[in-house]
Amino acid sequence: VWQDFETKYGGKFAARMGAAICSAFPYIYRSSAKGQVVHLRTIILDMQSGLYAKAIRRSLAQELEGYNLVIAKSPEETAGVCRVMQPYALLMEVTGYHPWMLAERLSTRERVRREAADCKVVFVVDEVADKALASEVKQAKADGLIDAFLFTSATESYLAAVLDSL
Repeated sequence: VWQDFETKYGGKFAARMGAAICSAFPYIYRSSAKGQVVHLRTIILDMQSGLYAKAIRRSLAQELEGYNLVIAKSPEETAGVCRVMQPYALLMEVTGYHPWMLAERLSTRERVRREAADCKVVFVVDEVADKALASEVKQAKADGLIDAFLFTSATESYLAAVLDSL
C-alpha cells in the first residue's frame, strides 16, 4: 500500500504523508531509517505481575525490532485489547491463582480467537514452582489449543526468537 502511494504521489508529498501517518498511529506505524513507513507487529503481554510484564517488555524491546509491545492492564481486558489492536501475538502467564489459571487463560484464548483470529497465543509458565501446571500447559500445546509455550526460565533472546518465528 505504501509503495503504491509513494509511486502515485511521489517525493516530498509522500514523505510528509508518511510522517503524518507515523505520528497519527504511533502504535501501528513508525518511520524507518530510510524514511519509509513500517507496519509494527503488536504483541500483547498479560502477566500476573506488572513489574514482570515491564521487565519482559523491556527485554523484548532490546531483542526485537519492528514490534509494538503493549501490557494489558488486567486479564478481564485482554480480549478487548486484542479486538481493538489485532495483535500478532498474545503472551499470557499461567499460574495457579485466579484469574491467571489455565482454564481462565484458555477461556481468554477462545475470546481472542473469535475477535482476532490471526493472533498467536503463547503461554508462559513457571516450570519449577508448579510442575503439574507446566505439564498441563505442554499438553495444551500438544492438543493444538495454543501456538507455543515458554518456561519462565527461558532467556530473553530465546523468548524473542520464539515470538519472532510464530
